[in-house]
Amino acid sequence: MLTILRVEEMAKCAFCSRDKEVAAVQMDGSKTEVLLCWADVRKHAAMRMRMNGQAPKAAPIAVAAK
Repeated sequence: MLTILRVEEMAKCAFCSRDKEVAAVQMDGSKTEVLLCWADVRKHAAMRMRMNGQAPKAAPIAVAAK
């Protein structure tokens, strides 16, 4: 499960390493938080839903770059 703790205006995303608006996310109830941009939050959420067999059958939504 992904839990969004807070949103920061300008910080570096842990995966794409760009300075942009990010969310501080906890994964699977761990005490560690990771800063992810919104595109990476959506990617991780969709991946977890597929792993749990809960993903809809529709194609993923394209994310527009900011």
